Amino acid sequence: MPKSNISIKKIAELAGVSYPTVSRALRSEGRISEETRKRIVTIAREHGYTPNLTARGLVSKRSGALGLVVTRFSDPFHSDVAQKVEIEANRRGYSLFIASNETQDTDRELEIVRSFQGRNVEGIIVSSGREGP
Repeated sequence: MPKSNISIKKIAELAGVSYPTVSRALRSEGRISEETRKRIVTIAREHGYTPNLTARGLVSKRSGALGLVVTRFSDPFHSDVAQKVEIEANRRGYSLFIASNETQDTDRELEIVRSFQGRNVEGIIVSSGREGP
């Protein structure tokens, strides 16, 4: 499959339809004839279309991402937690951002959480080995 930065507007132009029609066809939503949907999907596939998740997030107000903070990647417990969280997140259609706080520093942990918030993640899990607030 060729790599491309083709937009839904360009796909719409090639298919002879409006770009909202392309968007609906690619999400299998709305009223679109099967013939038109197949034509749009074929054009998208031939040109290596991949959705712009940032643009989709701006429209839907959802990032489709979660954040996970662990103490150490090398710690077997946190490694297992990260693996299980990622499996469940993917099963539910989410991507996962993972960061470690090796120093167990409260300020570093807050920095990571703020970074996740800046990326508009929909939830943050902190699996910390540190005791106390």
